[in-house]
Amino acid sequence: MKTVLSTALIATTLIISSIASAAPAHTPEKQALFEEFKRIESRSHQGRIAILQEAEICIQQAQNREAFRACEEKEKAGRQALRAELKPQREALREQAKALGITMRHGHSPDRQGELGMEN
Repeated sequence: MKTVLSTALIATTLIISSIASAAPAHTPEKQALFEEFKRIESRSHQGRIAILQEAEICIQQAQNREAFRACEEKEKAGRQALRAELKPQREALREQAKALGITMRHGHSPDRQGELGMEN
């Protein structure tokens, strides 16, 4: 039993070591891009959360259909404003990545993303 566990542990260690050594080296430029990518995405998440919280309060206070629709329109305008605010930042990041030979992808499917939101 100990032999089987030891063999499994050694095999797991070897696999992890080979995966770690096969990982691409992260240059300071790539790391800086990734940090900027995270900052922009975090701002996007925080903004969307704030928009939804405001919309929920508005909806709960709505006394009729027209007031409800006004809440929905305000929420839509907030999403559009946030998107417009972040678009130039995302485009600038994309240009910086392009200059380094990195293709940026945004999505939730692992086959659509490269390294941490960026594809080489």
